[in-house]
Order: sequence, then C-alpha cells, then structure tokens
Amino acid sequence: MNTLLINPDHGNAVNNYPWGVLSVGSYLKQRGQNVRLLDLSNFPGNIDDKIEEAIEWAHLVGIGMFSSDVPTVLDIVDRIKSSRQDINIICGGPHVVLEPELTCQYKNIDFTAYGEGEKTIESLISELEKENPNFDNVPSLIYKSGGETKRTAKSEQFVDFYDIDYTLLDAQVRETFGDYIQVLTSRG
Repeated sequence: MNTLLINPDHGNAVNNYPWGVLSVGSYLKQRGQNVRLLDLSNFPGNIDDKIEEAIEWAHLVGIGMFSSDVPTVLDIVDRIKSSRQDINIICGGPHVVLEPELTCQYKNIDFTAYGEGEKTIESLISELEKENPNFDNVPSLIYKSGGETKRTAKSEQFVDFYDIDYTLLDAQVRETFGDYIQVLTSRG
C-alpha cells in the first residue's frame, strides 16, 4: 500500500520543519512500507498540481495538523476527495489530539489518530490491506461506521527509537533549510 503523508502550509516557511509527517514516514519506511512526503509549506500558492501529482500514487493519505491549520487541511482533504473518492484519509497531530472525534466527523476525513501516530498508521495500513478490515484492531483510532464515530482503545505501547530518514524530504525542501536544522530531543 502506498502512503502519502502531507505537511500543510502553516504560513511559516522559515521555521516549519515537518517533524510529525517526517517522523511517521521514517518509522513506516524502516518497516518496509511505501511512503512519500509532500511538504506544502515550501510550495506556497496554488497547490492543486502538487496534490494531484502526489495522490496519483497513493492509497492512503495522512495529514498532520495544528488547530490553526484546520481550514487549510479541510480544503486539502476536499481537493483530494474531489479527485479520488477511493483514497482513505487519516489526520493526526496536535489538533486531532485535542478534538479527535470532531475532526473525524468531517465528511472527507475517514480516520483520526489520537495518540502516537506511528503504531496507529502502521496498524491501519495492515487492516486496509485485508479483504475485510476490522478497524477495532487499530489502536488510538477514531473512525466512522454506520453513521457513528467510534474510538478504539489507546495504544499502551511506546514506539521504539528509530532514525529519521531525511531522504523522504523533497530535495527542494531540504535545500530551503540550508545550514539550519532543528533537533528533536523528546516527544510530548
């Protein structure tokens, strides 16, 4: 399954390192998953072509979001679903942790991850690859079923340490950071 992870444009390209999607993408790639990142913070303006090109390849799209990103993310998911109704969309990040059910209730968001995203999205991919997926098996997931929003049990597993794979970033994105780099020393 091909997974596309999107970092929306937060309106601050100077200090907008895509830690969330880069972290989840690195974790998935090191477990043999097909994953690509699309960092929209470095492509301001018309993003339609970037999104259209990226979703041709994808089966699952994950989007990280802050609360200030809600209008932008809803626009992105609407663009995706207007082109590809068959793509599943999962959102995660700080806003989703605060409002997981409310975020999942939006018409074009299929899932939200309300805990650490690595294990959730890895389990979600595994379920989506099955003929009859059972989303109750996916930890820390909110999903829609029969007109209801359902919440699975929160994962009690911690994610083992893993390396960040900077090659997931587009070369143009890596160049925008120049000599500047952020160091992630802890989570949460």
